[in-house]
Amino acid sequence: MVKKNKHDKISLVMHDGAWDKVNYGLSIAVAALSSGKEVHAMFTYGALKRLIKGRADEMGGETSEEIRNRLQGGAFKGKLATNLELLRIGSQMGLKIYACPAAMAVLGISREQLIPEADSVVGLMGFLEISLGSSLTYYI
Repeated sequence: MVKKNKHDKISLVMHDGAWDKVNYGLSIAVAALSSGKEVHAMFTYGALKRLIKGRADEMGGETSEEIRNRLQGGAFKGKLATNLELLRIGSQMGLKIYACPAAMAVLGISREQLIPEADSVVGLMGFLEISLGSSLTYYI
């Protein structure tokens, strides 16, 4: 068994709910997992809405008009995985997905509303503990 070192762990704090930002963060996670890294992702506020059943790929005002128009027009079809696809692929590869309980309370989101790929609800202190030893932490 190969012992992992600190360069084998990445943490993501997913804050912005724009479709393209969440998609890029999840793409980073899947790429890191593909290269053997351990990845932990905390979803909070705007990005937390992407963990609600049926909303991972919803187009709303948080996504720029240009990106919304291109996505809704099918410009990326077959070129980019959807957020839900990336969440599922990442989860199958070992991505650990956490929902922020403070953001859940503020936004009125219950655990039952979250997709099954959301591993657990973890507060900031818990996520800081989980993130210890990460070689990189991304804030998206």
